[in-house]
Amino acid sequence: MPETHRKFWTAKFEANIERDLRNTKALLKDGWRVMVFWECALKGKKADMHLVARKVIDWLHSNKQFAEYGGSIEVK
Repeated sequence: MPETHRKFWTAKFEANIERDLRNTKALLKDGWRVMVFWECALKGKKADMHLVARKVIDWLHSNKQFAEYGGSIEVK
């Protein structure tokens, strides 16, 4: 969370979360499979691209309609 304009950023982040959840639910409802990657999990030294590739491969071979890497969206 940025140090300045906290009210603005809080509202923006909440709106982004709501939009992403709405869009994810719409895609799932239309029969798409959705895998979400969080930028923070893919940047810098903590990103292990072999692990990321393994997660994608495992998900593609699964029957799971939704998966994510690096975050926690609750899709119902």
